[in-house]
Amino acid sequence: MAAQNNTNPISGVTSYTNISSPQTVYVRVEVLNNPSQYEVLEIDLILEECSVSGCTEEELDAYLMEFECYWVAVSVNGSIAFNDFAIQFNENQDLLIEGNGANYFGAWSTAGNPANGVFLTIAQLENNFSIFNGQWLVTECGPERIVLVDGDNEIVIERECP
Repeated sequence: MAAQNNTNPISGVTSYTNISSPQTVYVRVEVLNNPSQYEVLEIDLILEECSVSGCTEEELDAYLMEFECYWVAVSVNGSIAFNDFAIQFNENQDLLIEGNGANYFGAWSTAGNPANGVFLTIAQLENNFSIFNGQWLVTECGPERIVLVDGDNEIVIERECP
């Protein structure tokens, strides 16, 4: 009703702190130079914590270096182009990717904490695998599946054990 009556506007249009989750807000969109022509849109805000995985650096290391297992990139920005390659995170911080009769070598490390985020850094990979290079925020962390985010990029890896 307030949006229709043009009353009770949300102050600070660059940010908004919701008071519950979920919360419905109503947005009034007016025609430029003619505020009597408008539409009221209903938007549901749902708070979802996506910046922290809940996993410690030590847990992430243990998952990545699981003896006799390897990881598969089942999705890289929605693509399955890398799911035929076995990724091994070795104790000496060496990274080995095997597949299609070739080996690719890189380096890896972890840092951070559950409160501020745990990060996986991958470096020195070349050619098609250079997309893996960078500092990745771990947004989902478990012994079978890890989700990594770097800006607009996302890598989902899943564990395979022969």
